[in-house]
Amino acid sequence: MSKWVSSSATSISGDGLVRCKHNIPAVVKTSGTNDNPGRRFYGCPYWKDVKKNCRFFRWAEMNDDVCEVRDTNIERLILQLEESLSIAESKAERRKKEKKRIVEEGRKVNEDLRAIRFMLTVIVVLNAFVLFVVWSHQFVI
Repeated sequence: MSKWVSSSATSISGDGLVRCKHNIPAVVKTSGTNDNPGRRFYGCPYWKDVKKNCRFFRWAEMNDDVCEVRDTNIERLILQLEESLSIAESKAERRKKEKKRIVEEGRKVNEDLRAIRFMLTVIVVLNAFVLFVVWSHQFVI
């Protein structure tokens, strides 16, 4: 079982963010352990990077301003993602309508082509009939 080690090189910077020894903002995570289920904590984003070897950890208190800032940032990100999703859905709906319009136009073009083919067939048959009549009259006269 691995143990979390709190870094003594951590500080809260002027911008109110908890930073690890890399001087980058720690990320807020939620514990999934049996001892602390759902408890929020700060951890270095490089936690799994063996080369950087940062094991920074600090529990986030419920009234911690930084945790509230993180929640606000997450809420803002969620709103941006929801807006992006709404825009994408609108584009998809417009494309669906455009596709339906194009398919309908294609059906009309196919109907027109069938009518033209039929008319050409009639013309060819009538021309053949006229040629046959003219040819057969040559022998009658």
